[in-house]
Amino acid sequence: MLSWSRWGAKQSGHGHVNPKSPEQVKALFKRRGYRYDANATLVLRKCASFPYLRTGILAFTRVQPSTGESAILKP
Repeated sequence: MLSWSRWGAKQSGHGHVNPKSPEQVKALFKRRGYRYDANATLVLRKCASFPYLRTGILAFTRVQPSTGESAILKP
């Protein structure tokens, strides 16, 4: 699970250095061996108490090791 500032959203301003659209984040994680989990995302968003988390949370499941990952990204 992670929260990402959305490009063009109110929270993509000061202090958010790498805003992305949800589609961009999903593509980044897919290339790294993760699958977007729509059901978990929905549950987490419904439980979120902060408005920005209700729209910014994305949940992923690791499905396969990716090729070309840097050492920093390896578990």
